[in-house]
Amino acid sequence: MKFFLLVLASLMAVAVVACGEGATKFEKGKLVTGTISSSDSNIEGWNSETYVVDVFAGVEYFIRLTSVNGNVMGIWSAEGDEYIVEVNSEVSARTGAYTFSETGSQQLFLRSPVSDTPADFTFTLWTPSST
Repeated sequence: MKFFLLVLASLMAVAVVACGEGATKFEKGKLVTGTISSSDSNIEGWNSETYVVDVFAGVEYFIRLTSVNGNVMGIWSAEGDEYIVEVNSEVSARTGAYTFSETGSQQLFLRSPVSDTPADFTFTLWTPSST
């Protein structure tokens, strides 16, 4: 029994590390709101918050980002090493489409320049299919 509990604890520790420290898990289709006021990553000149979502490979997802106070911000995909969607003072809300190449938990980083924080935002990620 002790061996089983040790193995279970090890698996839970791996899951926490895989999701990233300080990452917030969210569900597809749910509106996420918040404020970037500090950073949970080491990107010089940028503050960011990490979010994790479970996705399926090859499925097109839509993500809508809104900057409540007109700050520059974007959502960076760790998997694709690119911005999925970006907004600024001229375009405060934008929707982008993105297809992940791997199934499972994916990290998304909501980023804003240090000079533009605190940055209030809302975002949601959904797919029109039933995945």
